[in-house]
Amino acid sequence: DNFPAFRFQDVNGGTVKNNSCADFTRDTGGNHNQSCVMLYGTQNVTIEHNQFSTSNSGVFFKDTASTANQGGNIVRFNRFTTVGEAVVWSQVTAGSTETGNDIYQNVITGCEQAFGFIDGAQGSQNDDVFNNTVYDCSVSLFVFDNNDGTHSGIRLWNNIGLSTTRGIDVVSLT
Repeated sequence: DNFPAFRFQDVNGGTVKNNSCADFTRDTGGNHNQSCVMLYGTQNVTIEHNQFSTSNSGVFFKDTASTANQGGNIVRFNRFTTVGEAVVWSQVTAGSTETGNDIYQNVITGCEQAFGFIDGAQGSQNDDVFNNTVYDCSVSLFVFDNNDGTHSGIRLWNNIGLSTTRGIDVVSLT
């Protein structure tokens, strides 16, 4: 069920720049696996100056225990419009490692949630989410959905959220 426009797996270095990506969804519903950009075990990729719209997710950090450590990625200067989740993180198996990514100076409008930290195992660590502008999110600006995982060192600062149902939504299922 992975249907991304761009998929990076076990890559060190790369750029997604100056693209328009729309309509990555499924007729029968779907989730963040239908994304404009999917990153699996990817390091040092820059995603900038893109327009992502009407998709289930814009940028999806997805990881497994069998992929490389995921970190040093930069998501900046993008426009997200009417996406389910603009940027979402998920570790799907124990032993996955995701740390040290920077998400900044993006504009997000008409989304369900701007930033989602979801887990199936280990959590996101030491990511910085700052200087983003978010307008008209129907659910939340930030969602932390623990699912038995942990998140540590996540730094959220200087983000602007307007007309959003909830600011920071923490859900712990443990």
